[in-house]
Amino acid sequence: MIKKTIYKDREAITLECSSFSAVFLPSDGAKMASFKTEDGIELLAQAKGEEYRRLFLDSDYVKSECSAFDDMFPPLILVR
Repeated sequence: MIKKTIYKDREAITLECSSFSAVFLPSDGAKMASFKTEDGIELLAQAKGEEYRRLFLDSDYVKSECSAFDDMFPPLILVR
């Protein structure tokens, strides 16, 4: 099943099947923010807190979310 969800305070897309669930953040290059087994065991590092700490070009990496798999897909590029 594929559905729109929320991860912390960000719009997300969750893919679920009988073996796992995966949460992706489309606005962040489809970053995989969560990957859980069927038993609910989280396999990715998770930052504490309810707010997603975004990384910007001029910001400190360590103060950002520092978790999950980055850059699953490149950001949307408009092609003519």
